[in-house]
Parts: sequence; structure tokens; C-alpha cells
Amino acid sequence: MKKILFIFLIFVFSFPLFSQDEDVLTLSRPSPEISRKEGKSKLPLESRVETLWFVTLSHIKEQQLALAEADIKKIIEEVSEWEIKRFSPFAYASIGLFYDALNKKETLQAQYFLKFASAFDPKVPEIYLAKADFSWSQKSYISYFINLLKFLFLSLNNENYYLGFLNNLLILFFLLFLTLLIVFTLFLLYKNLPKIKHDLYELFESKYNQISILILSLGLIFLPLVLGLNWFWILVYFLIIIFGYAKPLERAIIIFLVVIQVIALPVFYHNLNKLYTSFSPIIQSSYALEGREISYRYIPDIEIILGFVEEPDLIFLLGNLYEASGDSINAIAAYKKAIAKDPTHGMSYIGLGNQYFWQQNYSAALSEYLNAQKYLPFSPLLYYNLSKAYYQNNEYNKGEEALNTGMAINSRQITKFISSNPPRSIVPLYLSPNQAWDLVKKVNEKGVLKEKGIRGHENNLNIKFGILHPYTIAFFLCLILSILFHLYRRKNWGYAGVCTKCGRCFCKKCKRASESQIYCTQCIHIYIKKDGVSLDTKVKKMKEVKRFLKQEHYLKKVFNFIVPGFGYLMEDKKLKGFIILLLFFALLFYVLIPYPFSIVAFKSISIYFIKKISIFFMVLIWFLANVRVLIEKGGI
Repeated sequence: MKKILFIFLIFVFSFPLFSQDEDVLTLSRPSPEISRKEGKSKLPLESRVETLWFVTLSHIKEQQLALAEADIKKIIEEVSEWEIKRFSPFAYASIGLFYDALNKKETLQAQYFLKFASAFDPKVPEIYLAKADFSWSQKSYISYFINLLKFLFLSLNNENYYLGFLNNLLILFFLLFLTLLIVFTLFLLYKNLPKIKHDLYELFESKYNQISILILSLGLIFLPLVLGLNWFWILVYFLIIIFGYAKPLERAIIIFLVVIQVIALPVFYHNLNKLYTSFSPIIQSSYALEGREISYRYIPDIEIILGFVEEPDLIFLLGNLYEASGDSINAIAAYKKAIAKDPTHGMSYIGLGNQYFWQQNYSAALSEYLNAQKYLPFSPLLYYNLSKAYYQNNEYNKGEEALNTGMAINSRQITKFISSNPPRSIVPLYLSPNQAWDLVKKVNEKGVLKEKGIRGHENNLNIKFGILHPYTIAFFLCLILSILFHLYRRKNWGYAGVCTKCGRCFCKKCKRASESQIYCTQCIHIYIKKDGVSLDTKVKKMKEVKRFLKQEHYLKKVFNFIVPGFGYLMEDKKLKGFIILLLFFALLFYVLIPYPFSIVAFKSISIYFIKKISIFFMVLIWFLANVRVLIEKGGI
């Protein structure tokens, strides 16, 4: 459900995009001499792939597109030999070249680069954004929206994109609702200032003269400015004062906006911590291993982390990376080191057994698998690999028994292994992303990587920073004190009222509870009862009413012209005014702020048209909110 909501919001606001610096062609890794398959001799993978890539680019430049396509197939074959299914660096390189070709109106070359990107890694979200841009350039709008939808779904299923999007969305919502709270506070101050002034005079009139009352009243109103408090404390101060003067619906809106401010920073800090943590080499490498991407580039980072903290899971992850790169010697050394660190680390026994299996040392593989069985007795992967080792060691009955045990634990998983692996193959075991997240949390709790300059470990942000932030505390106190102060005042002092006809204030002593609370006594006698009022008094009152209503009428026009929706608040159409303000400021923030939704690596050509549409809707909302207010006539 949350993803559907986010997709809808993306369509409303769109994506200003930013460029990332990434050297997508630089490959550095240990160069294994022997591949896992059949002991086939290999030259360094990165050298051959880079050579083929530059040959591909030269064929594209020479318009030999068929040869270029053949080159790409050769690259795919090369990386497939290493069981690498996703080759994202070259996918990103292809997308970059696609945009270059599209900007130069080289349509055919752009199509081929798009095809190459899909061949290298079809799960890169930017591919579908690039396809959407291509459809837009060809004026194929149905295809554009289909590819844009695919981009959105793929992005929201990718944690790196999803967290970045959510973080920017939180920033936008935080600014939006804070602006609405400020505007609504200013409206209530304007509306209730005569009442506040009246109550202050009533409070001090028996003790001080007029000048002293004026000084004291101004001092109380501007007390936070005199004390030099932060801006949000000033806002809180005025909210506490005006809360009791507000009507029930206005109070509900205040409480809603203040609650959002209370939870904003804790939620933001929590998501920001998760976003920063997701850049950890530990997490990134686990995702690369799970997706069969190039993962050897993370080896130096993991080795640096191991220089500060030696966790068995971390050593096991290093073994995984060596294993994926084809460096069996270092992989075996890492697994043995993890076992030495923790003799109960079952995953390392499986990793070690897999290495021996691929070296066709089946007896040693069986020994390690049986050691793993002591600590991971319910692992279907273990029993599947154990059965393969038994078969290769000609112990068929034991192999069948191990396979049946695995089927009893998780028949679906074993069936998946059987259907997706060659008959003589085993399944590698890698540290899962969930285990990687737990490992990073454990490492960060130790604090040994703080300020060491390692991505994902520089700042150990926590939700408590948001909870204990002065901003959060201020608005939490605002929520509590506003309600308590209102209850106390209502019981002991009461609030002044204001006549909606002439604007004159009156205190609770001037009116009985049974009398109208929206008109002063004079207006009741003149306009409702129509009794016992002299003609002279009536004429003066009507002039006063006319002057007040005219003033309110023109102020409403001015305020609504500057801030659409303000006029509806002044007319007591609070919900309508609030919705207009919400929509207008949401569009305004999107147009003015350059960075929201910066989650992809390339600037989209077509996506900015939604920003222009946002400007159009913002102007439309302003016009619709003002057309009636500006043309209506004032008076009694």
C-alpha cells in the first residue's frame, strides 16, 4: 500500500535529477588464472572486457552497429562464465552514451546503447527512465507512461532508490507543513489580536495606568524576541497564546500540524540513518553478491573494516567476495579464519566445503558440510550441497537421505535448487542483505569505525537525536502547554469575544451565556432586537459597521492575493482554505526547491515537463482562489 501511495506522489511532484560522478569503466580486482568452469584458462577479466568495450564504441562510431552488437554479446559471454548476471557499471556507461546520442539527435545509436544497457543489467531503474525519454523524443506518449511506471516500480523495489526518495519526500513534507503552520499561526494572530489586546488590558487595568498597560502588553507579546529565542520557540510561544482563542476546527488543524512537527525529525533522522548506513561496503557487497553483480571492488573496503573489527560474519563476507572473484586460495583462508574466530560459525563451514567441492576434493567437502550440520541443522542449502557431495563421492544412499532431509525442512527451496542448478552443481552461500544490515548495526554499536571515513559508518545517527532535538521538544511542549493553558484560562479567566458585525471586543462579564456570542450588545439591539436605540446611536453604529466590514473586505482581497486560501480562512471556510494552501505550497516548493527526488544518476530529458505542469496548476489554483474574492463587492 505504501508503494502505491509513493508512486502517486511521484507522479504529482516528479523528479528533478542530479548527476553522480562514477568511473563506470574502471575495473580493479585480483585476476584469477583459472575459472570455476572446467579449469578453463583465462586472461584478466577486466582487461578483456575493457578491450571489447572500446572495440564496441569504435564500431558504433563507424556505424558498424551489427559488429557492435556482436561485441556486446561477447562481453556478456565473458562475464557469464563467472556467474555474473548483472554488469551494472557497463549498463550505466551505456545509459550515459545513450543520453549523449539522444542529445545529438543520433536516434539509431541511442537505440543501440539502450539495448546494450538492457543486456548488461535489466534491473537498473534508469534504463526504463531512458526508455521513457526515448519514447518522449519519438512522441510515443503511451510507451512513455508505461516505461515511467516500470521505472517507478523498479525504483521502489530497490532500497537504495527507495530510501533516497523517501528521505527527500520527508524534507519536502516537513517544509510544507511547517510553512502551513506558520501561515495558519499568522492568520490566527491577525484574527484574534483585538481579543488578546482586550484581555491584556482587562488583566492590568486595575493596577496600572494606560501607558504602563501598553508597555506591559507589548512586552508580553514580544517577550520571545526580547529574550532572543530561536524562531521555533517564538512560533511555539504564539501558538500557546492563540490556541484558546481558536475555534474547534482551528484547534484541530493546529494539533494536526504540531503533531507532524513533533514526529518529523525523529522519522527523518531514522530514515537518514538507514540511508547513510545503506552505503556501507558491507551492505552494498551483500546486495551485489545476491544479484550476481560485480562484487570484487568491495574487497579493499572490507579488508580496511577488518583492520578495526574482526567479526566472523565480516570475515565470512570477505571469503564470499574472494569466492565470487574466483580467488579460491584467499576464499579458503578467509573461511578458515572465520572458523578460528568462531568455531560455531556454520556458514563458514559451508563456504569452505563449497571450495573443496569445486576443487573436486569431495571427502574434504563432506567433512566441512558435516561440521556445518552441527550448527545449522535446518539449512536446506546445506542438505542440498551435502547430497551433491555424497553423490560425487559415490555414496548415493546417503545422498538421497540428505536430499530427503532437506525436502522435509523446506521442499519448495530444495525444488528451486534442483530446477535452477545443473545436476553436478552446488549452491553458493553468501551473507544475505538482512544479515549484512544486522552486521553493520553490530559494528556501528561498537563505535570503532566512527570518523574513520568509511561510507555508511561515518555517522551513527539514531532516532534519539531526533527525539531529543530542541525543535522536537519545543513542539511537544507546545502541544501539552497549549491544551493545559487553554483549560486553565477557560476555568479561571475566560476569553474575550469579538463582534463579527462591528469588530468591537467584549469580555465574558459583558454577556450572559444565553446571549449571542458573535455580536456585541449594541449590535444585538440594533440588528436583532431593534429596540430602544436612539437614531443618533444607530447611525453612528452603522457607520462603524460599514467601516469595519470595508476594512475586512479589502484586507481579505490583499491577503488572498498574496497567499491564496487566506481569504477563505477569513470567511470561516477553514477546511477549504487549508486545502488550497496545502496544494498551492506543495506545488510552490516543488517548483522552487531544486533537489527533491534526486535518486537517479542521469538527468531525464522529458521529466521536467511535469515541473512546467506544476507551475500551470499553481497559477490555476491561485486564479480560482482569487477570482471570486477579487470581483465581489464589499459593504453591509
